[in-house]
Amino acid sequence: MVKQGNRVYVADIMQGLGIWMDYQGLTEEWSSKEVRQAALYAIDSDAIFNEIGGGYGTKLDCQFVPDGWFGHNPDIKSYPYDPDKAKKLLADAGYPDGFQTKGVSTREWTFRDKEVFTAVQAYWGDVGIEMDLQFMEGAAWLDALIANVLPAVMNMDLNFWLADNSGSMRSGGLDQRVDDLRAAIKITLDDAKREALIRDLAKLYCDEAYGYWIWTVPSVYGIRGNIPDITFNGIFEMEIPTQ
Repeated sequence: MVKQGNRVYVADIMQGLGIWMDYQGLTEEWSSKEVRQAALYAIDSDAIFNEIGGGYGTKLDCQFVPDGWFGHNPDIKSYPYDPDKAKKLLADAGYPDGFQTKGVSTREWTFRDKEVFTAVQAYWGDVGIEMDLQFMEGAAWLDALIANVLPAVMNMDLNFWLADNSGSMRSGGLDQRVDDLRAAIKITLDDAKREALIRDLAKLYCDEAYGYWIWTVPSVYGIRGNIPDITFNGIFEMEIPTQ
């Protein structure tokens, strides 16, 4: 029961959830641009955002940085849901019957991670990408990430900041263009030039379909009605009056 006068605040935190699709080039199948693009066309990202995420957070359009943050590229749009096109791309890439792959997701490590990955598993299965999906506790997943022993497909939640926001976009040597842009970003001190480079990197990352960026992670606070004047700003910092 919600008592009269109680308040609920829902806003983004500076973190996004995504799924990397073999950015290191560990497998023959995922090293194909057409396969990665097919995987994105196979996902109904609007349904995942609205039905699994409940519309909370901010839907990410094929880039890790949301609208209003440093490096966001307004010209980038998500891949539309098109399973027929996904199947054609798989056939063009040499996989008319699909293929098998492995994936790892945390469970309850971040906002509805298990539910998202389960939905992606089903969407991919519809076009022939059969994923053997394993769920790990957060601590075990983090140890495996640090040891670099996770499989080609894995979930990832990363923070976004004002200064750079290229940390989520990497190639592990798979794409020299990505590595060159990331290196240039780190040594570019002019904010406008650095932001332009980040936007270029975001477009390249989307064009190559290296990841499926889902949403910014929401946070929810409930405030009892007898606690006055507490509010939250745009990045969900609590603002408490001092007088």
